This record gives sequence, structure tokens and C-alpha cells, in this order.
Amino acid sequence: MMRILTLSLVIICQLNIVYSQPKTIDSIRPLKVGDKVPDIVLNEILNYNVSSAKLSDLYKNKLLILDLWSTWCSICIAEFPRMKSLQDHFGDKILIMPVGNDGEEKGAIQNFVSKRKGTSREMPLPTAIIVGQNTVLQQLFPHSGLPAEVWIDSNGIYRGITSNLYVTVENIEKMLMSNNYRIPLSMPQNRIKTTDRFLFDREDSTNVIIYGSLFTNYIDSLKMSGTPVIVKSDPNRIRVFGVNLNIIQYYKKGYANVLTKLGSNTQRKVILKDADIRYRDEFSVNLLKTDFQQFCAENLFCYELILPAGYDSRQVNKILIQDFDRYFGVNSYVEEQTINCYVLVRTNKNKLPKSLFSSGASEPYDNMLGFNFRGAEMENFIDHLNYVLDPLILDETGITTKIDLDLPIKKKNDINEINQLLMEKGLQLKEAKRKINVIVLKKK
Repeated sequence: MMRILTLSLVIICQLNIVYSQPKTIDSIRPLKVGDKVPDIVLNEILNYNVSSAKLSDLYKNKLLILDLWSTWCSICIAEFPRMKSLQDHFGDKILIMPVGNDGEEKGAIQNFVSKRKGTSREMPLPTAIIVGQNTVLQQLFPHSGLPAEVWIDSNGIYRGITSNLYVTVENIEKMLMSNNYRIPLSMPQNRIKTTDRFLFDREDSTNVIIYGSLFTNYIDSLKMSGTPVIVKSDPNRIRVFGVNLNIIQYYKKGYANVLTKLGSNTQRKVILKDADIRYRDEFSVNLLKTDFQQFCAENLFCYELILPAGYDSRQVNKILIQDFDRYFGVNSYVEEQTINCYVLVRTNKNKLPKSLFSSGASEPYDNMLGFNFRGAEMENFIDHLNYVLDPLILDETGITTKIDLDLPIKKKNDINEINQLLMEKGLQLKEAKRKINVIVLKKK
């Protein structure tokens, strides 16, 4: 096999954000770094000295950071206390203004803020509210993930959009000191679609690739794909691509049949990696204390595989595994092992009634350890337990209905605290040994 290595129409006045001159959302062009920001109006602001304001009022004599968030974004919520500490540190030199998107559920942001008022989890900063998936901010500052941080200087100049990781004392100080300072890494804007050209066929060619695979290092202009994607790109070819993923994510795809119905944290624990394999995933480092750009450059890869039509998904996954084994110098295989684990069992069937919610939702506590699950699948709950506890946790409750479960966990890996909370709901974690299939990655 060839392997190439290369290092709906909406009027704006109907929204919570308006232009001073009405125009349609679809006609708004995205801003480029250095552009003057239009003087849009935030029409609904909570916990602020005014209930609405123009952007020019917000950035007057200060750096403005619009912190785009939503209630489903656990990272966004966990970051509020840190954002508040930065606001306190810089005082009136900056304004960090969270902008919450209600999505399609109008009132979600208001309810979130109201419910926390007067508690230890009270919203620490003012927040503006926008509604809907297609908004003025989405058009002006395209982004495909949350949290997203929009930087606007005191002259109303758009300075870039980043992830939350780049809202730091250092970057804020540099932005305040110099109008020429460029944020180290802007949030990737472009997401590869199944119909896009990617690594192969990036330039017009009279020769169509019908068989081959290609790797590159991290491409910072592209949004990660989340998981490798298999598509039939035309009647004669099958295409697999992954964008800016770590090797664990690629092996999870290759061994998908072994990992069926396991959540992401649970999957991570059944892939055993040799200590000599240097490539890390995002769970193995503290990204807030790590150079994010360096982490991406060292640990994330793009991959594309082209095959003739006729291969089934298992055959495709096998070739993907072979490619990665060769390139990374790894022997990968599935092995049954007896492991030490915890099993979640039910101790009282009357203490955890069927969920009252028709659709699933979960709200994290500020420390990202505690969660309030509503209408959740048991699989999602187990996946979260596999985040807050070691070793592996397996579900032996037999529960198949959706559940409501509030777990205000305060400390990671505290089995006694978690069991005390679980026992109130008729559940318990017990130490056990179980035989399970694990994926082993060993250095050749």
C-alpha cells in the first residue's frame, strides 16, 4: 500500500442581537482579523448595570472578550470562575462578557442563571443571551465549537477568536500593551465535509487516486473531525479521513467492533498503551498548563485512505489498523485479560425511579466532577464515572430505562464519597475482577 508522509432567512431585528441598520443574517460576511467590528446591540444582558448595550459601549477604553457558551457545554461552565478571576485581576482594563446561546430552547440561559442565583454556584459574570443556531455572532465570528472567545480591542478592532485555553494573564497583558500583538493560535474555522477534497486530490490532477493512504501532521487551519469518517466518495471509491486526531482515536475507530456501546472515557481505559509510545491524548495532559500548539503539533495527525468500492467496514478498519501499526511502529491486537475493576450494582430498585424527562440533559458542577443527569442513558452515566474514578467501571445494574441522578462529587478518585452518594439512589460500586477484551498497543 502506498503511504505518503508529509510533515432559513431571518431578519436581525427579530433576534436578541441587532444591527443599527436592519439586514438579513445570510448577507453578513465573516470578519477578518483587523476589521472594524459592526456596532451591534446585545438586547438582553443579565446581571449587568444595563439590560442592553451596543458593542461600542462594552469595548470603550477596554479590551472586550466575548465568551461564547451554552448550558450543555460543561467546559464553558467550569471556566466561569477562572474567567471571573481574570476579570478581577485586570479590573476596568478588560470586560469578559459571556454570551449564552439558548439554541432552540428559549429561556434556557435565563433559567440557568436564575436557578444558581444566591447559591455557591451563582453565575459570577454578567451574560448576554442570543437565540437560535443562525445568529449574527455566528456569521461575524464563525466557530464550530464552544467555548469560543472573541477578542475585540478598545478601538473596536477584531483581534481574533480562540479557544478558552488562550484567555490567560500573559495573552491579555500582551494584547493590552500592543495593538500589533497576534494571539498565538486562533480557533480553527474550517471543518472538512464528506464531499470536500482533503489530503489526496488537493490540486487538480488528471490521475484519480483509487488506492492509497496518506498521513500529515497537525493542520492548524482545520477543525478536528471528532472521529475518523468512512464515506463512499463516488461510485468507484471508498474514502476514510480523520482530521487532527490522536492515535487513540484512530485505533478506537479501527477496533470499533470491540468497543461497541462504550463511552469515550470507558473506551480509553480498554486501550492499553505501552509506556514507550510517546503520543498522548488530551486526557493524559493538563491542557491549561500545556502549550496547546505544541501539544497539537506533537500528538495530532491527519489521515486519508482511498480504497476501491466493495470493501466492507470491517475490511476498511483492518487496513486502517495496519497503516497505523506500520507508521507508528506498533503491534496492536485484542487480548482477553482479567482486570481489577469496579462494578456498579443495584441495591434498591425503589430508590431510582424511571426518569421524568423525555430527552436527555446533564448539567455539570463547576469542578467538572459533579453532574446532574436528567433523562440520561446508563451508558452516559458509566462513562462519567470512568472519568472521575480509576480503575475501569462496568455496569451490572441491568437498568435499561433512562435515569435522573444528581451527583455533587467534590473529589476525584474518592470511592467512599461517590459510594455514599450512590447508595442514596440504591446503587453501589463494588471491587471485582472481570475478564474483558482489551486493545493492546505495544512498541515493536
